[in-house]
Amino acid sequence: MNMKLVNSLVLGILTVEGIAYSQDQMRECRVPFQWDSAEVPSQAVEDCVSTLRLQAATQEPLQIVGSATPEGTTEYNQRLSERRAENLKTALLQRVPELQVEARGIGEIPQNGLVARIVVEEPTPESQAVAEETIEREELTAAVGTSDVTATATPAIGGNWRVGPRLGMDHSRVEEKDDYFAPGLDVAYVPQTGIQNLRVEVGAIGNVYLKGDDQEMTSLHFAPMVGYQSAGGLIAGVRGLVGAVQSDISDDTLDDAGAELRLGRETRTWSAFLGAGQTENIDRIGLDIGWRF
Repeated sequence: MNMKLVNSLVLGILTVEGIAYSQDQMRECRVPFQWDSAEVPSQAVEDCVSTLRLQAATQEPLQIVGSATPEGTTEYNQRLSERRAENLKTALLQRVPELQVEARGIGEIPQNGLVARIVVEEPTPESQAVAEETIEREELTAAVGTSDVTATATPAIGGNWRVGPRLGMDHSRVEEKDDYFAPGLDVAYVPQTGIQNLRVEVGAIGNVYLKGDDQEMTSLHFAPMVGYQSAGGLIAGVRGLVGAVQSDISDDTLDDAGAELRLGRETRTWSAFLGAGQTENIDRIGLDIGWRF
């Protein structure tokens, strides 16, 4: 086993992101970023210049790796990670122009969200090889922040599913023309469009309409949606509704069509939407919370 690694373990220089070797081989400093921002805090740069003694380290290679937290699209996170790395490189070179700096973005990293790490390595073949291997494993041996809008180095292909319950309080304009508690199930497929900020869904929603303990109606609608999705996961869109309402009172089936406005928030694992709209037979307002997979 490499004695440098043994010494580091004994000294307790072991991080969750990678192995930081002993002080004569590696020095590091962390820089905080705001959520969904690539702006480098000037005071943090000054602190790192002082802490890492960069004025005297101009012949030592400096590693900066940009990253991002999982929210938002993979493409956006990759760009944000690259901007963070390049902005920090620019800020350091403005402060110490003689530095040798390498900067890269590796996209999304679930941990270390808004923290940038800068590592100065002394130019020994052993330490350089370890740093390169660590970066390839995306363990942030030297990392600049994370996005907030992961990463996997795998590009986003295909789409994902969203499924969850709906809790509604709808008003019927047929049969008893009354307000109903309207629980249901909302299912949608969300494809990758390749167009920035464009949100598209192809889904279906089913509801039962309860008056006390009695079920008086059911409905099933095809529910395509188009809208805008921000990098931070905020969504606004319009969903069409085309389907039928079944009355348990008269045993009639009524064709039904309309639309609703939807506002929501989505992450990599869950989504929440508030929708309000109208079809030929029902005034609709409800909340649905879904899980993505």
